Amino acid sequence: MDWSISYRTKTIEIPSDSELRAEAELICQPHTEPRPIVLILHGFRTHMEWGFFPVVARELVKAGAHTIRLNPRFNGYRRDECGTLSFDEDIFAQNTISAELQDVSSILDVILAHSVLPPQANWDGRICLLGHSRGAGLALLAARRFPQISSIVLWSPISRFDRSTERQKERWRHDGVLRIAQSSSGQAYHLNLTFLQDLEAHAEDFDLLAAAKDLTINVHIVVGAQDMVTGPREAMQLMSLRADVESTCTILPRCNHQFNCEDPCEEPTECLKAAIQQTCRSFALQPMVF
Repeated sequence: MDWSISYRTKTIEIPSDSELRAEAELICQPHTEPRPIVLILHGFRTHMEWGFFPVVARELVKAGAHTIRLNPRFNGYRRDECGTLSFDEDIFAQNTISAELQDVSSILDVILAHSVLPPQANWDGRICLLGHSRGAGLALLAARRFPQISSIVLWSPISRFDRSTERQKERWRHDGVLRIAQSSSGQAYHLNLTFLQDLEAHAEDFDLLAAAKDLTINVHIVVGAQDMVTGPREAMQLMSLRADVESTCTILPRCNHQFNCEDPCEEPTECLKAAIQQTCRSFALQPMVF
């Protein structure tokens, strides 16, 4: 498929009170029947260009959606003059859940103001959220805050933002920073004490189990059976609070937290294909045939 002819991409300007600005990228198909907007939220220590996110965005557009991927202000990744993403550890250290939720709210405000799509792209009025890992937690909170959200799909979701032991928190308070083990890329990470303080100050507001229980829309979860990060256990904690019969939890065999994908990801794995297919069903998009 010739993306340069059939599809349009656009970088979205997101208002901010700080010098840093969140970044979002829209992929849409003009001159079609009205279609929903799917907002894609990445997880911890990744970004909108990481791994499977570009593939997922394109596949969902093929299935009949407009897609938006979001880079929050403090995920640590900034573009240089050439458009290349690079990591800034000090920016990452300033992140909080409140800041990320504010960025999600800001892009939703832009969408609701009907100022995100070009005139040739038709929108059916639906907003769908797709969140992965910590992004799934943000999707839950955003869906509770915005009644205009029509559907939500959670991939490998967390059931809580607070993931540190009491001993780790004591050290965090003592040192003023939490040092995080280097990833496979060798990149070092740390979080300032403000992250923990934000969690503690908004413990009730950030309660993901309460958010899952409160939502009046259907919640659809996709998780790998071999996910060793969050796993089926956290997914089922969220699902156990749903009283509706329409909400679903799909456990994919032989799939890990990242649906067996690496970074970069040029082609979808079998696990990712299954996750995309389930997501298309949940968002009432066209069935995907790979």
